[in-house]
Amino acid sequence: MPKLTELQIKNERPGEKPRKVYDEGGLFLLVNPNGSAYWRMRYVLGSKEKLIQLGVYRAAGSDTIKMRVGEARRERDAKRELLRQGVDPSADKRAATEKKRLEAEQSRVATAELREKRRAAAAAGKMAAVDAARTVRVVADEWLATYRAGWSVKHERQNVQSLRDHVYPIIGDLPIRNVGTAEIMSVLTPLLAAGKAETARRVRQRLGGVFQHAALREYIDRDPVPLVAKEFGKLRASALKVNPQRKFPCVPPDELPGLLRAMAGYTGVVVRLALRFTSMTLGRTTEVRGAKWTEFYELDGDAPIWRIPAERMKARRPHDIPLPRQACEVLRELRRYTGDDEYLFPHDRKRDMPMSENAMLYAIWSMGYRGRMTGHGFRALGSTILHEHGFRHEVIERALAHEQDDKVAAAYNRADYLDERRRMLQWYADRLDAIEAGKSTSVATPLRAAA
Repeated sequence: MPKLTELQIKNERPGEKPRKVYDEGGLFLLVNPNGSAYWRMRYVLGSKEKLIQLGVYRAAGSDTIKMRVGEARRERDAKRELLRQGVDPSADKRAATEKKRLEAEQSRVATAELREKRRAAAAAGKMAAVDAARTVRVVADEWLATYRAGWSVKHERQNVQSLRDHVYPIIGDLPIRNVGTAEIMSVLTPLLAAGKAETARRVRQRLGGVFQHAALREYIDRDPVPLVAKEFGKLRASALKVNPQRKFPCVPPDELPGLLRAMAGYTGVVVRLALRFTSMTLGRTTEVRGAKWTEFYELDGDAPIWRIPAERMKARRPHDIPLPRQACEVLRELRRYTGDDEYLFPHDRKRDMPMSENAMLYAIWSMGYRGRMTGHGFRALGSTILHEHGFRHEVIERALAHEQDDKVAAAYNRADYLDERRRMLQWYADRLDAIEAGKSTSVATPLRAAA
């Protein structure tokens, strides 16, 4: 077989399938459809035929030649010499690659150790001055500046206010490296003692962000915030017993018929549909307000579903809501008004933004339920009715996307109960229709749950 020339090789063009162009001594060029070409060698060891790649002739999309035929032949000859010595070229190549990897790893470790020694030596002379200047307030401001771009205006305002009102007055001027568990509890304990358990929880959460930021940047050797978790939990539980958290206002079930009829008569079409959709899906008002058309699937099929992405969920986990027939009817009616928008329920003046957080609340107030009902109250109302009618607690909790406090239960209940939730929400939507129409006068009378 004649040897390949550089001109022959250069003129080889890719086809629809990979093609082999042979040289001598088992050497050949593999030309791929994407234009890439590789030098390979076929050889026999014992009774087994094997292949080894020698190098790249040309990368896909490039005209640059990386390994010419002469160099490929020298590589081939080197592999054949190994064969004459009884060495498998493929095994030799793997050994060489592993050797390079180990050498690179050793070099990396040595460099890291040297860098750490230099850092420690430099830190020894400068740490005192740096620590004195790097106070909790300074690091907290740095944390705010680092992450505020990803926050809403409301979330940023709440973070700033928590730090300004509850953290800075107590430990703001302390070097952050000197802050331990005692200092963290000195911030949280007064809030718990004042009955502000939820405020204390949020302050601890924001302190966690600040100190994690500090730990990741090696401003501190140890993050003290997680260390107070157990003690804080005990004190917070005690504070909640003394001062129970105020729940969202919610009318009792026997007032539901009047509320549903008032909602049906509300003149604002989009807000009316938002309230109806909220009542039957048990979604949080923030999830409903931010719902996008792209989150809905199979609306004309047998298993319509609303898939809420993790970033819009309170627990930062995705949540699927199986849609009852009536919810799909709401969406079909809604398409006439907002089908060309991104959001199902857009802001009345800024169509590229979701509905105002107070739109549904003000509508409920206008119906005469101020102080007695909220959009969030539909979740509590639905939970009450579904429990009273015999549906399983864990299925209701999954429908509400509630977090499990018990880690074992949380691991066990990762199942979506999707089919059971679909039947349950369809039963509930049918029940709401019957109540609104006056066909069911007793909301709370227990019935057998849908199978």
